Amino acid sequence: MQENAVEDAVAMPKPPENDVRMRGFARRTPVAEVLAWIDRHVTPLPPEHVPLTAAGGRVAAAPIAANIDVPGFPRAMMDGYAVRAADTAGAGTYNRLPLRVVGRSMPGVPFSGTVGPGEAVQIMTGAAVPSGADAVLPAEATDGAPEPDECLARLQRGEGWTVYAIAEVAPQKHIGPVGEDIRRGAVVFETGRILRPQDLGVAASAGVGDVAVVRRPRVRLVLTGNELVPVGQKPDAARCQIIDANGSMLAALVARDGGETTYPGILPDDESVIREALTADADV
Repeated sequence: MQENAVEDAVAMPKPPENDVRMRGFARRTPVAEVLAWIDRHVTPLPPEHVPLTAAGGRVAAAPIAANIDVPGFPRAMMDGYAVRAADTAGAGTYNRLPLRVVGRSMPGVPFSGTVGPGEAVQIMTGAAVPSGADAVLPAEATDGAPEPDECLARLQRGEGWTVYAIAEVAPQKHIGPVGEDIRRGAVVFETGRILRPQDLGVAASAGVGDVAVVRRPRVRLVLTGNELVPVGQKPDAARCQIIDANGSMLAALVARDGGETTYPGILPDDESVIREALTADADV
């Protein structure tokens, strides 16, 4: 324990001395004063960088910003056809406008060509909108498409088919623009956030590979008592022994709240041994 911390503890106001538990304590300190003492002497731990996959439950030591736009390309928000909006002007149930399907755009497999006048590209939700198209015409706003297997077969043969627009679609309709969800450079999580599993998913989608987190606090568990035996060992009733029930609980609590434990083992009721265990590697 640091010297100034010891001096501060000695200088704390003397509390009431009514020893109602008859334990022989010469002085007791109110909890509020102890917490105030801790606040004065505990400083934030330094940061460390960890892979995003290992950041669950850790505390962000710096703002986490997106490295990429999400999405990084104009994407379809509905199943249907990527079209030129102008080609659907005036379309309706009684004014079916033909569009020649020249290809398909699937998630991860974009259409590499350009949509020309009077053309359409079959598109799935989440797929990239091809060049030349400025809207997605929903499948339910069309008529005349072959069955799905036949559509695929025709595209494989390079034939395509004709689909009819039975509703108008406005420019940019059903298209998610670049960066609609997250813009590159935007802060997605602030300093101090405890990173949850769903937070890691957001960060991953934003191109984050590693993050700065607060180093885990190290907590030494000092368990004392001549009567204690370790978990799993049968106590000797003749010697009035009992099993250590607190160690496992305290270690789990520390782990739950993000700390790491060191454990010197069960210590005897010896003041010098306990003092040495408490001060070893301590900085508070």
